[in-house]
Amino acid sequence: KVSLPVSYNGVNVGGCEASVLIFDCDHHIKTEDIARELQKRVKDIAERHYRSLAKETRRKERLTSMDQWQIVKRSLERVLFMHICKPADFEISAIALGNILTANLNISLVLINSINTFYHQESVKTGIFHNPYIRSLLTHIVEATQYMHKNLKVLYTQLNYFNKEDNFYNINNPRDKLFVIKDNIRLGPPDRSEEHTSELQSRKISR
Repeated sequence: KVSLPVSYNGVNVGGCEASVLIFDCDHHIKTEDIARELQKRVKDIAERHYRSLAKETRRKERLTSMDQWQIVKRSLERVLFMHICKPADFEISAIALGNILTANLNISLVLINSINTFYHQESVKTGIFHNPYIRSLLTHIVEATQYMHKNLKVLYTQLNYFNKEDNFYNINNPRDKLFVIKDNIRLGPPDRSEEHTSELQSRKISR
């Protein structure tokens, strides 16, 4: 939705027409999957628009297959990938994030896929514990983004390596640099019906 256009040829698409920067750390995100999801969404929009038209104008005013492909193509051009393969690459990228965002002012969403992917490698190498490792990376990211435009959002996932409740984000000191991190979402293990329970600020949602 972030990368989709607001409208196309007068048809409301409902996107934000903004760029997305994805740090792909665990290599589970594929461009093909994003393209497939965009195609599905655009097709649904085109079908709803088609049904809303009067019969005599459908042929002329509908979104054709070529129109739909142009929407998907332009939306994909706004999705920027950084494939991270080494711990040092990620740390350098996190430090340089401010420069990347300054050079690409249209970026409104930064997605970090599994921020702690490289923890075990760094732990073996330096002996660092998990919380200090996460804190170091998040500090770089907060410093790089805190003075950017107000529409910028940063979302990241974290692997639960230790299979226990994580209280790392219970930060109550406003002077702590990481105090700005909000909206912690916890995803529980699947139940017998393969549904997960998501917990957002003590509100539980099954999906």
